[in-house]
Amino acid sequence: MKTEKISILIGITVSALFMWFGFHYFKYVDTPAIQRPYSPFLEGIEVLDLRFNDIKYKIRPPSQSQAPVALIAIDDASVREIGRFPWSREMIAEMTDNLLKLGAKSVSFDVIFAEPETSNPQADSAFAKVISDNPDRIVLGTFSENLVDFQPHQDLCVAEAFLATGGDQLVKINPSFAIDEETHAIDDLNWAPLFATLFQTIQEREQNDLLKSLGKKSPEELSTFQKNNLKARQSMALFEYCKTWLTKHDIFLSPENIGQVETLYHDVVADAPDLKNLKFEDLRSRIRKSYKTHPIPQYGEWTPNTLELQTPATYTSSFIAQLDADGYVRRYPLFFRSGHKLGTSFIPSMALQSFLLSGPYRAELKMATAKDGEKSLDQFNIYDTSKEPEVKIASYPVDGSGQLLINYYGRQMSLPYVSAKELFNDEPTVKVTTSVMNQESKQLVIQTKEYDKKEFFKDRSLIVGATAVGLYDLRNTPLEANYPGPELHLTMLANLFDKHFLKQWNQEAQWLPVVLFVGGTALAVAWALLGSLSSLLGFVVFILVIGALDLWIFIKHNLLIHSFLIYACAFAGFGAIQVFKYFTEEKKKEGT
Repeated sequence: MKTEKISILIGITVSALFMWFGFHYFKYVDTPAIQRPYSPFLEGIEVLDLRFNDIKYKIRPPSQSQAPVALIAIDDASVREIGRFPWSREMIAEMTDNLLKLGAKSVSFDVIFAEPETSNPQADSAFAKVISDNPDRIVLGTFSENLVDFQPHQDLCVAEAFLATGGDQLVKINPSFAIDEETHAIDDLNWAPLFATLFQTIQEREQNDLLKSLGKKSPEELSTFQKNNLKARQSMALFEYCKTWLTKHDIFLSPENIGQVETLYHDVVADAPDLKNLKFEDLRSRIRKSYKTHPIPQYGEWTPNTLELQTPATYTSSFIAQLDADGYVRRYPLFFRSGHKLGTSFIPSMALQSFLLSGPYRAELKMATAKDGEKSLDQFNIYDTSKEPEVKIASYPVDGSGQLLINYYGRQMSLPYVSAKELFNDEPTVKVTTSVMNQESKQLVIQTKEYDKKEFFKDRSLIVGATAVGLYDLRNTPLEANYPGPELHLTMLANLFDKHFLKQWNQEAQWLPVVLFVGGTALAVAWALLGSLSSLLGFVVFILVIGALDLWIFIKHNLLIHSFLIYACAFAGFGAIQVFKYFTEEKKKEGT
């Protein structure tokens, strides 16, 4: 009897440890990435958890979408027939104009046109005219690799640096995207004159350093390459300065500069009654303490399109792919930011902006502010603005960083795929490749069919992107490696149309650790009282039943549960009890 009691105690202890760990683990995974503490152990467990859930993606049968979307693919066949990419902007203009004339709802570019086309000066003008003639149907793309982790108050600096480096062209007045966020007095102050002065000094220093290193006397003597290099250095220098703003490393707070700078700061707060009479050190402290980390991912330097193309464009979206800790793409951010200045700092993703233009729809991101100033994402809703009054069409299950789990329909080409070369001919039909369900095997098979061009493209939201292997826009996903990047945006765009999302149990962090303890304790009692063969059989049955239930919940209800912890708790509890019972039995045998 003593053996059974100790076995039960062992099981309870293991279950209690897993409950304790569960609360800590969920606190970690539910924290936006930018706010997470560094923990190699928890990150390692998260990777195991993610990879375990990937099995469900592979087992789940593929599905089909009727969403009015398609990928215009710059594929290997197009590159072989038309020529090496990038193509002339005249060709891009021709292709875009053809798609719009065929009735496409919108054309979004998972491509950046970052440099003028020097070999054909008229090419940019031709494409710019198409954009200018169709500003409400074309979405340009932008990209950044500069994920930044600034101190919260430095968002003020980042917002101004973003605008000073072309952000005013990337983010324009966007009637389809709004942020509902509480601001305070410091946010509402006019910081632009202060930062304009600081930034000018920084840019002049970078210019002088480059000229000195090259032995030049003025910028006019620089080559085109050198001028571009100077522009890039100046842009980087602004964001690097923001990392030090109002810290002990701020170059403008040195003894030789502090006198002039104090005047600039007091000019900013001159109309703020509770700030204008503060000493500079007190003002600096107030600013630093007034901010908490914002949960939406923040990027610094963004690559814009060439000014001739960017100027007539109304909409620009991000095509950043957010990677999990193991380098796989499972989540899709709906928006990013540079600072958090309302109306000028938030950049929608390509899938979101394309979907909004299909409505017309309006997206509203609601942020909540706790008493201690901590910000969190409260709701993300989309409204149909064609109705009077406007009607909410959906509230989307985004996580704390504004990301949705990608509901993959299957392997690549699960959604309509049109080779770009199909758009440079006068044929009345177009070849469309997609996966269709084979009724006998119940598997998707890739099939190419011809459709009437006008019928196929009418009211369809299109994404233009590179799938050719040599262009290296390939990603790892739970279903396969080397998944074309543009299809990530297309898949999420189809998800938005279908409103068919993967979700996570919103009460999981509160209840799953409790389930681990209660369930683990109950199983421990059973395993302690049963014989070795019976407990092994019960363990196997439990794993099979939980596995079947877990898979059913995922397939039928699109609910993704962190079930790795359940299996780990079961294995650990069962293993610990059986090991104890084994050695106890061995000792009994030795004593007889």
